[in-house]
Amino acid sequence: MVVTQEEENAIDGLKPRLYTDGSKLEDKVGGAVIVWREGKEILKSTFMLESYCSVYQAELVDMMCKIIKLKKEIILSDSRSALECLTDSSSLHLFAVEIRECLRELENKDGDVEFYWVKAHIGIPGNERADELTKKAALSNKQAAAYD
Repeated sequence: MVVTQEEENAIDGLKPRLYTDGSKLEDKVGGAVIVWREGKEILKSTFMLESYCSVYQAELVDMMCKIIKLKKEIILSDSRSALECLTDSSSLHLFAVEIRECLRELENKDGDVEFYWVKAHIGIPGNERADELTKKAALSNKQAAAYD
């Protein structure tokens, strides 16, 4: 589902929202997830991937890392391809398979995760913050790669 700024504002109080993003700059790949509630960032997580990884992989790693810990959340991503991969039951991408399995387990435990696509760079605060953190993670994160 595509979300406009007005729609994003309407779902603000319903559940915590997780914004995910991936970026590749200067041959470095990073990712970030932020938790946004009532117009404020309440939690953030950044990581890097090996330089030969893609932005697409970073987007899926973002989602996979957070979905494992969720119960009832909303995930917003500007990666339409990553979201489409998750909804395509024939996709055998390792991350997509693992994420779909986590989602099935959540459903069995009364979990409820909703996915929305947001257009990038149109001023949605949570998405812009995730983008900022992703770029910073790609260029300056000194930790071991979260995925290689």
